[in-house]
Amino acid sequence: MDYSEMRVKYLIFNFRYPTYMAMQIGLFIVWILLGIVGLAFMGSDNWVLANAHWLCPAIAIAEAIEAAVAIYFAKKKWELENS
Repeated sequence: MDYSEMRVKYLIFNFRYPTYMAMQIGLFIVWILLGIVGLAFMGSDNWVLANAHWLCPAIAIAEAIEAAVAIYFAKKKWELENS
């Protein structure tokens, strides 16, 4: 089944499936890279900077889970509308 015209809701936006996937992959990569950069600030006095090496990958995982749930519900709706 072709999902290129399927719509996925994200916050208040309604993206086409390919656009949504590109956005989510980009966000995941950015959060992982920020986590790697956060390793340089492990000795910082700022709590967020000192813990960025694990906070950013945790946010990336949460984004991936959120994307999987959104896509699951979008596919269910798409299959009901197109069956």
